[in-house]
Amino acid sequence: DDNDYEYRVIAAGDPLTLANKNCRTVSNAILLRIHDYVPFVDATPTVVCQGDASVLRAALANEADTYEYLWQYSNVSTGGQWVSIENASSSILDTGPLTESNQYRVLATIDNCTGQGFSDPVEVMVVVTPPPTASVSSFVFCEKDTPTIADLIVEGTEVKWYSEEGTLLDISEPLVDGGMYYAT
Repeated sequence: DDNDYEYRVIAAGDPLTLANKNCRTVSNAILLRIHDYVPFVDATPTVVCQGDASVLRAALANEADTYEYLWQYSNVSTGGQWVSIENASSSILDTGPLTESNQYRVLATIDNCTGQGFSDPVEVMVVVTPPPTASVSSFVFCEKDTPTIADLIVEGTEVKWYSEEGTLLDISEPLVDGGMYYAT
C-alpha cells in the first residue's frame, strides 16, 4: 500500500560500525500507516420541494476499507452552526422530510484517524411553493352559465383543484351549488 511505511531502529557502537551486521542490532519493523483522504459528498436530488427528502452519499478513494461516518448539517435555524446528526454513521444519509435548505458535510474515520477532515459542504435547497390565493373567498355564478372549475380564479402556477373529499378535479368539472373546492 502506498500509505504504509516500515521503520526500524538500528543501534551500533559508533557510526563506523552501522554497516557491519555483527556490530549492530536492529529492531522489529514498526508500521506507520498514513490516512490521507477527504470524503466527497453527492446529493440526489439537490433541489427538493418542502416536505421531500434527499439522499446523500459519501465516497472515498479507497472504499475497500471500513470507515465510520459523522454527518452534520447547517442551516438558517442553526445560525450557521454545524450540528451532528444522531444515528447517522454510514456512507448513505437519507435526510427525511425537509422544511428548509440545508448544507451537509461528512467526516470519515478509520483507525481513529480523520484524514484531511470534513468534506466540502453540499447544499440541498428546499423550494417552498406558496399556496394559491384568491381575491375573494366565494364566487357567485348564474346557473345558466354552467360554471366549471376553470371559472374559479386564483393566483399561482400549476394549480390543482380538489373536492371537499380530496378528489382531484379536472378543470372542465361543473361546479356544484354550495360546493367547497380546494386548490394547491
